Amino acid sequence: MSARPATRRICALALEFPCMRSKAAMFDPETFDAEKLEQASRAWSTGERHCVAFILAIWSGRKWEECPFDLIEVATGIDRTNLQPIIDWLHNPWTP
Repeated sequence: MSARPATRRICALALEFPCMRSKAAMFDPETFDAEKLEQASRAWSTGERHCVAFILAIWSGRKWEECPFDLIEVATGIDRTNLQPIIDWLHNPWTP
């Protein structure tokens, strides 16, 4: 069974974050599970949780005010290399 294009795209976005690359198994398009990702991320670092909140906000397609993602908090709470995928997405936003 092949993953949907949206799943492949969100997994590719997730792996643009350097801090997510060590967790690549969570972003296999064939097995990606947003709920499992959210649960697993509870034990991760603050920066990693910020990145997951962004990924899940995009994945869910919910309005920003409904998501646990605060752009200002994230922009001041993660390093530049992990902020870059967010900046890139803001230049060309998309949702699944």
